[in-house]
Amino acid sequence: MASLKVAYIFLLIVLTLFFMPPATADLIDETCKKTKDTNLCLSTLRLDTRSSTADAKGLAGIVLDITLKKAKDNLAQIDGLLGRTTDHVLKDILNICLQEYGDATVVILPRAIQKLESKSYAEAMGNAEDSARCAETCEESFSNGPRGEQNRPSTFTDQNNVVLHLSRLAQDIIVSFAPKPNFPKDNWRPPHESAMASRKFQSSFLFYVVMFVMPLILIL
Repeated sequence: MASLKVAYIFLLIVLTLFFMPPATADLIDETCKKTKDTNLCLSTLRLDTRSSTADAKGLAGIVLDITLKKAKDNLAQIDGLLGRTTDHVLKDILNICLQEYGDATVVILPRAIQKLESKSYAEAMGNAEDSARCAETCEESFSNGPRGEQNRPSTFTDQNNVVLHLSRLAQDIIVSFAPKPNFPKDNWRPPHESAMASRKFQSSFLFYVVMFVMPLILIL
C-alpha cells in the first residue's frame, strides 16, 4: 500500500511538471521588441507601475495617457512663455504651439484613449498620429513661422520630441496586437489571451487526471 502511495505521488509530480505552463514571456519586452524605438518603449513602461498588470491594449493606453500628461506639461510651459515674452515674433510662434497642444490635450489624445478602449484601433492610431503632427507643427513653426524670415531658434525641441516619439510609440504598440483586416474579428484573440486559454485547458486536464484517472489506476 505504501508503494502505491509513493507511485501516486511520483506520477502526480510528473504530471504536474509536464502540464505546468512555461514561464510567461515578459509582455513588456515582447511588445517593445515590435516597436521602432524599443529603448523608449522599455523605459516608458518600466517606470509606470500600471504596466505590470496590463495586457497589450493596456500598455498602449498607458503610453497614450503618459503622452497626454506630457502634452499638458508642454501646454502649460507654452502658456507661461507667452505671458513672459515681449518678442512679437516669438509670441506668434508660441500661439501656434498653444493652439496645437490645446487641440492635442482637449480633443485628440482623449479621443485616442477613448477609441482604444472601444477597440476602434484604426481611429486610435489616427488620433495618435494627429498628436504627433501637433508636436511637429509646433517645432516647425520656429523655423517656418508666420513671419517668414523672422524666425527664432526653437527652445522647445526636447519637449516636442517627447510628445512626437510617445505618440508614434503608441501607434506601434497598437499595431502589435490589433486585429489585421484579414483576421475575422470573432475568431481573433491576442496572443496572450490564446496562451491563457491553453493554460486553462492544461489545468483542467490535469485536474481530471488527478481526480478520476489516478484513483482508477490505484484500484486496478
